[in-house]
Amino acid sequence: MKYLNMRWVNAQDGSTKTLRVNDVKSDLTQAEVMAFMGKIATANLLKTSKNSLVDTVDSATIVDTTSSQLFNLVQ
Repeated sequence: MKYLNMRWVNAQDGSTKTLRVNDVKSDLTQAEVMAFMGKIATANLLKTSKNSLVDTVDSATIVDTTSSQLFNLVQ
């Protein structure tokens, strides 16, 4: 499974907000993500745990995970 972690910062107090999106498309580009994150930052849509609005794009990471079942006792 692939997911996208996006992180913003409030520049004044340094607090952060992370948003995770599951099942991202395989050809997602840096430009697409940066444009989206920039719109979120300027639209005042997300607040940090300190209740501050995010205003700066920090980072984005695509995480690709795999899992292998060891056992399943209840079927």
